[in-house]
Amino acid sequence: RSGNGNNLSQGNTAKMPHYKPAVGGMINHPSLAFGSPLAADGTYLSGGLPASISGSPSITVVVAAFSTQTTPGRLIHFGAASGAAGQIMGLGQESSLNFNNGKLAFSGSFFGGLNLGAFRRDNPTKHSDGDFFKNGTSINGTATNGSNTLNIPASGSRETLIGAGRGTNGSLSDFYSGYLLEVIVVDRALDDFNIRRLEGYLAHKWNPNGGATLPNDHPFRDTPPTFGGEQTIEVSDDGSIGLSETRKPLAYATSGLALSMESSDDTIIRVNADGTITAVGEGDATITFSQAGDNHFDAAKDVT
Repeated sequence: RSGNGNNLSQGNTAKMPHYKPAVGGMINHPSLAFGSPLAADGTYLSGGLPASISGSPSITVVVAAFSTQTTPGRLIHFGAASGAAGQIMGLGQESSLNFNNGKLAFSGSFFGGLNLGAFRRDNPTKHSDGDFFKNGTSINGTATNGSNTLNIPASGSRETLIGAGRGTNGSLSDFYSGYLLEVIVVDRALDDFNIRRLEGYLAHKWNPNGGATLPNDHPFRDTPPTFGGEQTIEVSDDGSIGLSETRKPLAYATSGLALSMESSDDTIIRVNADGTITAVGEGDATITFSQAGDNHFDAAKDVT
């Protein structure tokens, strides 16, 4: 559909990405094509912004894309329709997080082949907070104006754009040119294992070489992940924490579902609503991790 919420009969074909059947090579599945020469210049999609994406959100975005350009272009863009600096977050094909008053840039891009990119922000407080994984490998980033903070409005004119961003004057800009095969957005920061799970899913679904583009030690290089059945809780935390320190335990459920935690002594270790723990007194306490399951996954065995 067009970028203006029109129905099919009202659509503006100059703004629509083009449906492409399998074209062979690295694109052996149907996809959406944006920008010249695959479609018209300035093609994009737009829609409402989910309520959970506001302020400076924890978020994970995993993208399967094949760019035909080396210059910047927004794969997906969230925030105020005004494009006001610090009120938007755009993920660029040049492997960057853009805020219109700063950037967190990573080496490499989506140019020249089918690539998997995973962007993550975990309890962020400034523009320099973020991770990027390309084809299953962590990439180092460099921040510009990295001390600035993101504040996506919780109400008003808010949008999600695919294939374009907005300048600070609200005009559409930074258009993407290339193929987009799938975009997955999770409104929290996934742990490394569950990012690997989504990378494995996308690789085996879209790449003609399956998981061959993933590192040799990737858990889903040879076999695609499952999304149901049994799950386990994995803990790699030595349990130590400094007095008055707050941190997130090194633990996760292999399902990707959120863990529940319970402290044996709240006067020593307090469990916080955001999934962190705080040491409030000296001594020893135990944390019990649990995951009750859902319609797809069975309950996990508790780990203490």
